[in-house]
Amino acid sequence: MKLNKVVVSVIGVATVLLLAWHSRVNAEVVTVQQPGVLERAERALERDDPAGAVALLQDRVVDLRRTSYRSDAYGILCRAHYQLGEYVQAEQACDLALDSGGKAIAWSHLNNRGVMRMAQGRLEEAIADFHAAQRINPRARSVRSNLAMAERLKRAQPMKVSAAY
Repeated sequence: MKLNKVVVSVIGVATVLLLAWHSRVNAEVVTVQQPGVLERAERALERDDPAGAVALLQDRVVDLRRTSYRSDAYGILCRAHYQLGEYVQAEQACDLALDSGGKAIAWSHLNNRGVMRMAQGRLEEAIADFHAAQRINPRARSVRSNLAMAERLKRAQPMKVSAAY
């Protein structure tokens, strides 16, 4: 029973790391009339330098005047922390991206936050995020794929049984 749980966990984590990520979607948004710091942070992610992206944005996000810029910056931070394996910080950055008014790509932020929650084993919350993302953008293949994966992982979890004394 314990071995089965370990195998499911390892498969789940490995799968999460292979899930479709929205760097291309966000890259297209960021390169359109955005401040240079966002563009440089996006390029850092493309060069597989998530720590560089975090360093560029960490203390500068609050200085961005437009809410859409802040939302984009938090979206980049979400992805950077994810790549660093810092799922809690990534989830917090996804929350801030949504709270900052990232309406144009809110489905992407919800999907990314769902990935963070799935990586932490919080499958119910991940599934809720994927459903919310799917309502906004029903055609997003990555959302459908992530939702299916989360539902498979949820079904694979052993049921908790209490012994009667």
